[in-house]
Amino acid sequence: MASVWPKLAEMHFNAVLVPVYWELVEREEGRFDFSSVDSSIADARRYDMRLVLLWFGRWKNSMSSYVPAWVKRTVDRFPRAQQSDGKPLEILSAATTRIKAGSCASRPASSLSVDFGSTAITEATQ
Repeated sequence: MASVWPKLAEMHFNAVLVPVYWELVEREEGRFDFSSVDSSIADARRYDMRLVLLWFGRWKNSMSSYVPAWVKRTVDRFPRAQQSDGKPLEILSAATTRIKAGSCASRPASSLSVDFGSTAITEATQ
C-alpha cells in the first residue's frame, strides 16, 4: 500500500478505509501480528490522514471467510450454522454455549437461552 499513499495525498484525501483481516492478524492461535495495522497507522500519520480500520473477523456479509485456518479446522470449538436439513454452512454459528473454558458446543436449534446479567431471555420453538 506504500505506493498508494502519495497518490491519495495528491488527490487531497483526508481519510482512508483500511481492511484488517483476522486470518492475517492471528495466523496461529494466540500469536498476533499487527504489523500491517502498524504500517497503515504510520503511513496515515506520515500523510496526515485519518484512518478507519474495517475489522473482518467472524463474519462478513454473513460468511466466515476471513477467520483463520485454525478456526476453520476446529469445528468442535467453533461450530457452524446449519441449514434446516442439518447441512453445515461456512458460517460460524452465533448460537454457542461455553461448556468449560476453551471449548464451545452448539445449542439445539429448538432452544436458545441468552443471559443478560440478572435477566435471562429464553426462546423455545416448536
